[in-house]
Amino acid sequence: MMNKNERTRRGFPVTYCRKSMGFSRGIFLVAMVLVSALVTSSIWTSDAAAQPAPQPVRVVVLDVPEGGTERLLTELQSVEGLDVRDSDWFMGQVKGRGFRAETIMERAGDLRWVMSGSSIDFLLHVVLNEEETGYIAHFIEAQSGQPQKSVQVDKSESGLSGAGASFLRLETERLTGIVKAVGAEPRAEESVSLLEDEVEASDDPEVVRARAASEKQAIADRLKRDWLWLRGGFRLTGKDTLVASRPIDKDTFDPKGTYAYPSNMMAGMELDIEAYPFSLSNPEMASAGIYANYYHGFDSAQIPLEDGDILSLPIHHFGIEGGAIYRMDSPLGTASSLINQQVRFKLGVRYTASAVGENEYVPSLSMVSLVLGTRLSFPVGMSGLAVWANADLVPLAFVGNQQLLFGQSSHSYGFGTELGFLYEFMPKLGASVGYGFQMIRSGYQGEGELDGFVDALAFELVQGLRIALTYQY
Repeated sequence: MMNKNERTRRGFPVTYCRKSMGFSRGIFLVAMVLVSALVTSSIWTSDAAAQPAPQPVRVVVLDVPEGGTERLLTELQSVEGLDVRDSDWFMGQVKGRGFRAETIMERAGDLRWVMSGSSIDFLLHVVLNEEETGYIAHFIEAQSGQPQKSVQVDKSESGLSGAGASFLRLETERLTGIVKAVGAEPRAEESVSLLEDEVEASDDPEVVRARAASEKQAIADRLKRDWLWLRGGFRLTGKDTLVASRPIDKDTFDPKGTYAYPSNMMAGMELDIEAYPFSLSNPEMASAGIYANYYHGFDSAQIPLEDGDILSLPIHHFGIEGGAIYRMDSPLGTASSLINQQVRFKLGVRYTASAVGENEYVPSLSMVSLVLGTRLSFPVGMSGLAVWANADLVPLAFVGNQQLLFGQSSHSYGFGTELGFLYEFMPKLGASVGYGFQMIRSGYQGEGELDGFVDALAFELVQGLRIALTYQY
């Protein structure tokens, strides 16, 4: 037992201290419960906030020729889940990014840049058809800057009618997967026309034909715009030449004169251009154009001399080809114009040469050839990948000044082929790799200036690997 002084000296009585400690524990427990509730509520709130609300689909409506823009905007704004913007807002986005409003619709690359930067999912561009008796509505997607879908719409005296606007609203719903908000019904005076326009394609053959024609026309418009192809890259090539005189002694088959030049695998460059500026498109997606090809390889020869020195000769192998090309693209393809199903036919002239400086060991050689060729390309396997194959036929060729070295006259012919792959890693920009060869056979008549060459035969083989970047404008 503590005496009174001890209890006083130590503070409160023992019995009171115990009551005070029990009360403190109760307060502490209540506080812990409140804090736990607050933390749990905060976690639930943060979890709810962490789940983002679905973003509306942003659709821009450009001005409709001859009226009806406000009617179309009102119709699309009635759809819950659409963020509808008008032409003025869009032109502000265009100018803010340094592009010209007058030409933005003509350049898919610039349009794609603006749409991606402005978070635009679709651009609804309604234009008059060629006869100006109706409309063609293009739903342009942000990924390519080109129409994903195009439909035909009737035109009234006041421009786009209410029924036409409702029809485009339905097409927008189908394209985006969004259903119109409940209660947003069309106006009564338009209900009859709207019912006629809402007939499903599977029930109305006319609607089927109209939609198929509009989609085909959209692809045709895209192919007409995509009129220029550029290919440039690296080429690793070997060029082997063999000329042998016919043996005078038929029993030994021993030619008196031979010339052989096997080149090194030489590095070089190559450039291809295809242009279709004439706009001769038709229902088969065909058009005519021009093409050009240039390649240049850098080679050298090391020739030992009698005095023990080594003569180093730089040799330039190059070729220039150009002519007319005929293009056919599949109207049913959904891939881009770079890797779409394609067929090309060409008719051109090719000049090839191996230029060597003045010397007595290796002659300069050249040839002019008539070339008939075709190229096939079609997408395969993974998205963005296409395989292509070239085939060239040389029905007639003429050797250059070196003809007199091996005979008095000559005739040449040959063929070539190439196989490769093209991968589109960015819209309109791809990388290709391929292997090919060309073979030319020449027959000489008469005796040449070089000793021992009589009625000689010549073979030239060019083969190698090509790695290139391809851009389609």
